[in-house]
Amino acid sequence: MNDARNDSFFVGYAPTADATRFALRAGACMLLAAFVLALVLGWSVQDRSASGFVADMSARGTLHNMPYPVLRIPPDKNHPRGRAILVAGEGKIGIAETVAKLKGVVVDASGSALKRGDLDMLVLDPSGGIKPAPEAAAPLLSAPVALGRFRIAGEICDGKCYAGAMRPGTGIAHKACANLCISGGQPAVLATYAPVAGASFILLANEDGGLPPDKMYDFVAILVDIEGELVRIDDLLVLRADWSKIKAQ
Repeated sequence: MNDARNDSFFVGYAPTADATRFALRAGACMLLAAFVLALVLGWSVQDRSASGFVADMSARGTLHNMPYPVLRIPPDKNHPRGRAILVAGEGKIGIAETVAKLKGVVVDASGSALKRGDLDMLVLDPSGGIKPAPEAAAPLLSAPVALGRFRIAGEICDGKCYAGAMRPGTGIAHKACANLCISGGQPAVLATYAPVAGASFILLANEDGGLPPDKMYDFVAILVDIEGELVRIDDLLVLRADWSKIKAQ
């Protein structure tokens, strides 16, 4: 009779050498799979560039709402389409009411620049960061360009935190903060899963170009499919979305 303890398929109190090797290999594979899965989930949106405050900034441009405050700067050699910079204030409260009287006015603005990929934002200096430019003539700005109807996959974020004011600025861990910022007036943006017309973020609006509806808050910080009319204003893309057709992925 064979000694069962020498049989590699014997299951008893003490593990065999083959069983030990199998357990070690299986454990290593499971750890590697968990690591890869974490990377995939963490890279859920296309724009993974560095973000944060990059410099002090001063600029002259025309202030518009689209539907959030945006500083529009005429075209130059570095920005042949013109430049559109989102404008925000300190903290979680937007500045739309503060600058309401400056809509369509040429202004001098100063503060701190936030940047992530092709998203540019100016966080105004709280002590007089924006004022009418003295004796400034209204510049010639590029006309908006309708790009057609698009259906786009991405994650809805608040533009200020996404640009690097707070980290993480994306993902479900940031949902409560993002909703608080957006409801306070900070711009809502879509961080796209893949580039759209050369851009990796898009400013969100209602179909009439106004503020997105309250329905949006249920879809913040998750991957969604959203469709609507895409408009290019200077170098900024704005999606005038049909919010009745938004879907979670």
